[in-house]
Amino acid sequence: MTKIGKFLSLPASDKKLLMQALFLLLFVKTGLHTVPFRTFDSFLNRLSSHKVKQAAPKDRILWSVNTAKRYLPFATCLVTALTCHFLLQRHRHNSSLKIGVRKNGDNILEAHAWIESEGRIVTGNIAGIENFIPLPSLGRKIP
Repeated sequence: MTKIGKFLSLPASDKKLLMQALFLLLFVKTGLHTVPFRTFDSFLNRLSSHKVKQAAPKDRILWSVNTAKRYLPFATCLVTALTCHFLLQRHRHNSSLKIGVRKNGDNILEAHAWIESEGRIVTGNIAGIENFIPLPSLGRKIP
C-alpha cells in the first residue's frame, strides 16, 4: 500500500492529528528561525491554553508527531519536543519540556530537548540522556 493509501485508510481522528503535527512541525521550525526562543515559547504556551473539546489519547498524539517528523528531515529534537508539548497540552495531557546540556567525549557542549509526561520520557529519549543536565524551567509555570 502506498503512503497516500495508508493515510487515506486512517481513521479521521488520526488524519487530523497527523496533519496538525505536520503543520506544527513546519510552524515551529519557522518560528524558531524568525522569533527569539523565549518569545516563541511564550506564544506557543498561550496558544496551547486553548484546549480542544475532545482530547485525543496521548499515544495517538505521540504517534502523529513521530510519524510526521519522519517526513521532515529538519525536525530537530527541539522542533519535535515543542510540537509534541504543544499538542499534549492542547489535548489536556500534562507534559514538561526539558532542555539539557552535556559535554561529549571531545569536551564539546551538546544540547538536547525531550518531553516528559507522568514521570517518563515520551519523546526525545536517546542513549545517554541521563548525562544531560536539564536547564531551568525557562520561566514556565509548573502546574
